[in-house]
Amino acid sequence: MFRVVNDNIPLRANTFFAIKSRMDADEVREILRSKIRASGQTKQAWARAHNVAQSVVSDVLNRKVGPGPSVLKALGLKVAARITTYERAR
Repeated sequence: MFRVVNDNIPLRANTFFAIKSRMDADEVREILRSKIRASGQTKQAWARAHNVAQSVVSDVLNRKVGPGPSVLKALGLKVAARITTYERAR
């Protein structure tokens, strides 16, 4: 299985990983899944250990919201760029 992870995330020896400097939200979700799995904890326990609300972790994993500041901080990531678009008011 291919997993995208951050270079400072300890994983089990049998886990294949690649390091990317720029990622989209789905790749961040995969990192979150990998970190939770590698920790051997439940989502709730991982969230508590990283001071992230359990509901936020679930919402990110279920694609209800994008990864926010608390999740990114727990993963050792940051926002690289935000793109804002505008349209003419009618």
